[in-house]
Amino acid sequence: MFIGISGYNHESAVALINSSGILVDYCKEESLSRIKGDKSFPKRGLSRIIERNNLKPDNISNIVFYEKPLTAFLTPLKTASFYLP
Repeated sequence: MFIGISGYNHESAVALINSSGILVDYCKEESLSRIKGDKSFPKRGLSRIIERNNLKPDNISNIVFYEKPLTAFLTPLKTASFYLP
């Protein structure tokens, strides 16, 4: 099993994928935190995925974190450039 984590952006979530690449489970952080567009690390979602699927460390092959470094860097610069005098 593989765990995919997306955090610190508009879609904080956790996905569980089996070795065949099939989506097994998915959980958006905002559905648990009740904060629209929750940008935090999806710790509640991760806990729920682990709980619902009875995961143990031996069941998990890899954990990946989704990030687009260039976009993460350029977005604040782009936004800031609109407000420069």
